[in-house]
Amino acid sequence: MTTKTNKKFYRHYLLALSCVAAVSMVFSACGTSRGVAISDAVRADSKGLPADVAKLWENRHIEAELVKALPKIEELVKNNPSNYEYHIIAARAFYTYADGHIFLRLTEDTEKQVKPELTKAYDKAIQYAEKAMSLEPAFKKKLLAGSSIEDGLELLGKDYIDSIYWRYAAFARWSRLEGTTTLLKNKGKFTKMVKRVEALDPNYFFGAVYRYYGGAETLSPTGSMAKGKENFEKAIQLAPNFFGNHVFFADVWAAKKLDKALFEKHMNIAINGNPKDLGRPEWVPEQIIEQGKAKKFLKEIETRNFD
Repeated sequence: MTTKTNKKFYRHYLLALSCVAAVSMVFSACGTSRGVAISDAVRADSKGLPADVAKLWENRHIEAELVKALPKIEELVKNNPSNYEYHIIAARAFYTYADGHIFLRLTEDTEKQVKPELTKAYDKAIQYAEKAMSLEPAFKKKLLAGSSIEDGLELLGKDYIDSIYWRYAAFARWSRLEGTTTLLKNKGKFTKMVKRVEALDPNYFFGAVYRYYGGAETLSPTGSMAKGKENFEKAIQLAPNFFGNHVFFADVWAAKKLDKALFEKHMNIAINGNPKDLGRPEWVPEQIIEQGKAKKFLKEIETRNFD
């Protein structure tokens, strides 16, 4: 593949990101839509993962291990429909499979094959997150009465913050894959979900809210690069050892600014860092996955139009 072709592919990638962030657009009534997955159970406490599944889940940064875990996790949800934690693990598992493994195979040459795999995995993540949300009786009742998920978010308290966030994360990725029209149609939904997360815990998931606003300000045609950088820096200040903050800052802000040195600096912070320095052993797999993404982005640096 030529550098010229690579740059064309990256421009399409950046355009797709910018569509998510466009805050001044008028949303179309058309675009791909999807049904809401509602659980028919009442929430119950997690019983913990069986030992064999737990071992695979701990190694989710290894694609083969996660692939083995996926059907086992789905079976757990099927057999324990009231278990909120199992639903969240299922949502995270399919999101991780898409974002941390399938995505690494995405190039212009593989796009036709890989995009359907990504779409399927993100859709699974959305379904499990939505089912987790509907384990809240009042929320489920409102949905069954015809309300949208976004209009019922105020009924979900902090115990349900994971379901809101992972639904947002997977839904945003899924929408991007569906195309510009779907992205623009759903952008308002993304904002409502993130704002609910912010209301429940502004520092959630190592600065996820700041990452969202950083990306939105940076990529929106009406946004502010200065405000974008300010939000990214807040995320990094909050969790300097969370590699995702550095990778996203470089991938979005430094790339948009055409600051090659800054791009390389933050990608290398992730690559050369110790995943355990976060101080949260349960998130080490995500740290390793972010290192893999940073390596991919550095390898493809010629696609970024820095020169």
